[in-house]
Amino acid sequence: ETLGVGDLVSGALDFNLMLSASDRFQFQASLSSDDLTFFHPMVSPLPIEFLPFSLQSSINFDAQAQERLRFAVDGRLGEDVVAQSQIRILDEEDGTRMVLDFEVEETDCQDLLRSIPAGFFVDLPRDEIRLRGEAGLDGQFRYTFGNPRSFRMNIGESFPGTCEINRMPRGYRPEELLRTTYRHVIPPEYTYAEEYVSGEDYIAVGPATRGYRTLEELPAFIPAIMYLTEQRDFYEDPAISLRLIERAVRINLIYGRWAYGASTVTQQLVKNLYFDRSKTLARKLQEAIVAWAVESVVPKDRILELYLNCIEFGPDVYGIEAAAQYYFNVSAHQLTPIQASYLAGLKPAPSSGGPYRERGFSPSRQRWQDRLEHHIQMLADRGFIDQSYVDAQESFIIPLGDNAIPPAEELEIQPLD
Repeated sequence: ETLGVGDLVSGALDFNLMLSASDRFQFQASLSSDDLTFFHPMVSPLPIEFLPFSLQSSINFDAQAQERLRFAVDGRLGEDVVAQSQIRILDEEDGTRMVLDFEVEETDCQDLLRSIPAGFFVDLPRDEIRLRGEAGLDGQFRYTFGNPRSFRMNIGESFPGTCEINRMPRGYRPEELLRTTYRHVIPPEYTYAEEYVSGEDYIAVGPATRGYRTLEELPAFIPAIMYLTEQRDFYEDPAISLRLIERAVRINLIYGRWAYGASTVTQQLVKNLYFDRSKTLARKLQEAIVAWAVESVVPKDRILELYLNCIEFGPDVYGIEAAAQYYFNVSAHQLTPIQASYLAGLKPAPSSGGPYRERGFSPSRQRWQDRLEHHIQMLADRGFIDQSYVDAQESFIIPLGDNAIPPAEELEIQPLD
């Protein structure tokens, strides 16, 4: 059958169907294609051209049984990737549950990479990435219909297996991030002015710039609040956190929209240094691969240091030093815990920081005040500040800009452990 669903799907499919008539419904089908192409702008700005594939599937349905439905699929993608999956619909005491089990057989890592359509690699040259080792993938998803909080995800230990990145394309090599000469210029489409405070016609971040601050130059609570508000287990998590992905799925199911993206600190750094801000699956995939490469070479402390100095805190405000001066008229090492917590709260929507500064105060909404209180309480709970600092706060509305209160004394600088 030749498909042409608008501009979304094109190609040729071979499809066979067998039905059995009984009190239990049974269905068997096979599907194959040599030239299936898919396009959707939320997936990638490029067409997705799949490798030749073949699928064999079966459905068993019994309205009277606890396991009402079982849908099994065995498939092959190209010559090398073999996978099996099944979906079960179960009648449970707490509702109707869906269970998805899947497995990709152990495969050469380079072959796994080649099985991903080239249309997902908009910026990152897929064919210049070199992997070694072998990996499979197995896991289970569980979800009770009508209960978004019930979603659970379990991924086995077969991925990434022995996969390692042997080489990345030029311009994406993580060794560059270790150099003291590294500098990244913010693309002009993400800036607001034509000339900046520096007198230059661009904004640059990184170790080779004047505003760069090392972790040793800052009180420990500043880098701490920046990672605690994004990824509490930053130092233990890998580059792609399955725990954050599971949490993101639950949150997005609860809100019925894309409300949380599950990016780790490393992924956010990679997005800022290498990719545009498009919200596509293609960008997320490329981001994940580069983040994996970065964490294989760059220590966690260096990643956090780069993150502090490269992320956006407001209109044309990049890095912790620029943010401290813009909002509080101080150097970064003079920030108080509540001021640092305010900056951490701006990260999801940094463009909102400009209007707050012009008004002279942080938001008075209760949600914002609760967030600041929660942030500094996290610092106290983990020993970065004393509980007495939290207890002494009389207000969680912070003076900004010209209203900012000068520091009473120089803060003692504490390096991270």
